[in-house]
Amino acid sequence: MQGHSLGACKAVYYQYKNHKSGIKAMVLASPPDMLGLARKKFLKKSFNQFLREAKKLIARGKGDHILSRKIWGWYYKSAKSFLNIFADGAKTDVFPILRGGILRN
Repeated sequence: MQGHSLGACKAVYYQYKNHKSGIKAMVLASPPDMLGLARKKFLKKSFNQFLREAKKLIARGKGDHILSRKIWGWYYKSAKSFLNIFADGAKTDVFPILRGGILRN
């Protein structure tokens, strides 16, 4: 199995949840610290605004609505997608590299 960028995070999570015995090796190309990238680098000034907006939309039952601004200046995300990738405890948060954390199992 292989994954690149966010796909590397998803591949690790998939194998963790499914324990597929047929997978003998994993190739993780450029696995990111999605939360660290958002909080410490690319969204550091606007991260909390996005987080608040996403949580408000979800609380109103509008999780599929698109956030009011582009993420990283080039793509849109729904409230649910934003939290799925960037919230504390997100399933894709498996490489805490920029935050000095350890890999969890």
